[in-house]
Amino acid sequence: MDLAELASSAWREVAAWLAAYAPETLAGVRPAASEADLAAVEAALGVPLSPDMTALWRATSGLPAPSSLPTPLIPACYHLLSPQEALASWQLGNQLVRSGASRTPRELETAIASQCRLPAGSPGSTWLPAWLPIAEDRSGNGLFLDLRPGPARGCVRRYSVGYWPESSAPAWPGVAVMLTAIAGSLAVPVPAT
Repeated sequence: MDLAELASSAWREVAAWLAAYAPETLAGVRPAASEADLAAVEAALGVPLSPDMTALWRATSGLPAPSSLPTPLIPACYHLLSPQEALASWQLGNQLVRSGASRTPRELETAIASQCRLPAGSPGSTWLPAWLPIAEDRSGNGLFLDLRPGPARGCVRRYSVGYWPESSAPAWPGVAVMLTAIAGSLAVPVPAT
């Protein structure tokens, strides 16, 4: 099974669990993203999305903010961004890096270019154009895809307020693995207290 199939299968498991145990949350799940929305994200980034992220957005264009969901789906109460929200967050991250830089524009561009050549999953000291936010919480923290080349391309990493990576280690090797973990955690209903 490839990554796109794995992500689609895991999402179907999540949706089935929601239908059975949290229909009010399922009602808040947004419909699939359009192919035009996916193409717009790829055009802005200048690189293709990972196959498992594309599969997820083809199933749902995101989830509302955690405060409006009776059952949070992504650990740490993140909500999945739509392609438009992800693109807006990506643009903000890139603007923040340039507006708050203590380096000259040339030094900053050289540092960014150097870090963009490192393989996906490598640490970075500044927000990179190959990092796409895909989920956020209500405190300015989130998850991003590292879309730089390399074996870990498409890994999911955490960032904290200000778009700074929290650690050098990916949280998940990809969206499909993250969804599979979410589906596995939902497999057994939690007894009511």
